[in-house]
Amino acid sequence: MVHEKEKTMKSETASGIGKEILDNIPNYPNTINGTDLAYACGLTSSAMVRRNVNALRSAGYPIVSTQDGYSIATNAKQIEDCILSLRSRVASIEGAIAGLYKSFGAVAQ
Repeated sequence: MVHEKEKTMKSETASGIGKEILDNIPNYPNTINGTDLAYACGLTSSAMVRRNVNALRSAGYPIVSTQDGYSIATNAKQIEDCILSLRSRVASIEGAIAGLYKSFGAVAQ
């Protein structure tokens, strides 16, 4: 379980906008959506939030997301659920890539 003290310690190891994002994401089960998080952090778009959240996740921060928004995981099950959701999106993107490869013949004429 990630406690507020641990969250604060982790956010202190991040810098700049990463720290702002960590400071504004609540612990699970509370969430904040990308638009509100962008506003709270002074960012101009939720796309910027997604890029920064991805970088923080890649660095090991337990940021999970649902259709309601982002939160800091408080147990392994929440992280596992987020991983399954991300893997599903990867599979969908791979399908789109495969379809685009098939379309080469249609546009080569």
